[in-house]
Amino acid sequence: MSIEIHTVEDLVRVLKEHPEWRERVLEALLGAEFLQIPSRLDRIESVLERLVESHERLWQSHQQLLESHQQLWQSHQQALARLDRLETVVQQLVESHQQLQASHQQLWESHRQLQAVVQQLVESHQQLWESHRQLQAVVQQLVEGYQHLLQEHQLLVSEMRELRQTVEKMADWVQRIDTDVGKLKGRVLELDYLHRAPARFGYYVRRPKVVNLGDFLDDLREQGPEFSQEEWTQLAMLDVLLQAQHPYTRETIYLAVEVSWMIFPHDVERARQRAELLRARGVNAYPAVAGEGFVPEAHDLAVQHKVLMLTDGLMLSETNPFRSPT
Repeated sequence: MSIEIHTVEDLVRVLKEHPEWRERVLEALLGAEFLQIPSRLDRIESVLERLVESHERLWQSHQQLLESHQQLWQSHQQALARLDRLETVVQQLVESHQQLQASHQQLWESHRQLQAVVQQLVESHQQLWESHRQLQAVVQQLVEGYQHLLQEHQLLVSEMRELRQTVEKMADWVQRIDTDVGKLKGRVLELDYLHRAPARFGYYVRRPKVVNLGDFLDDLREQGPEFSQEEWTQLAMLDVLLQAQHPYTRETIYLAVEVSWMIFPHDVERARQRAELLRARGVNAYPAVAGEGFVPEAHDLAVQHKVLMLTDGLMLSETNPFRSPT
């Protein structure tokens, strides 16, 4: 007995009807060996390209298989339509045979004609039967090819999943390294400003010098009310504190400097808040930020609040908080 399989649902139904086949199908699925993903980073890109190309070829083959299956199905439908038409012709011949019974000669002639038609029908039926057998063979080949493609597709999906997991892990490692490098850059730049801040800020204020932050906070505590823990923590986190003279009035001023490799809005906000804490205790403090670069939002915030911004040793004039007296 032949079994027709046109869709995946047909395949599932056949497996349910023949449970003894399931073990062989599972054995064929689980017996494929997985390709090992190369562990070296410089090979991942080429492997990914090959996998993508293979997936595209499989997809094209799958599309061609579907088109071929559709054409075969249409051919089968056309054959069934021809059979229906042949049945109609036979019915017409039977009716004609009944009408011609009155005349033996006409009946004999009709009989001969009917024999010829029947012979044609037999030959056509034989051809149709042969075509049907060939169609069954092609469908079987298509089913086997589809099963093979499905196995390869599942293997490819598994490999892509493992590759994606590997790439995600590597991306996480790179992100961690990038974060650590950013922190290291910021720390190195902070140390550089601790040693060279007087020279870097000396063009914009008079006689700047680095203040020992611990001693300075102790002096403030002795001169005024006790610090809250939050105030002390905020001021103790200042990257650099400079004592200088106002460039025009020569009065004593202080610069509360936040140092960051890339200046972000939160750096500007911290400098401003810590300078305000110092001003609340009577210190003539100005906020300042220094770094190698900045994001536009940080620049806009510095201009808005007049937070002195120094990048690559140069002050952005629009952030200059000092004005010549008129």
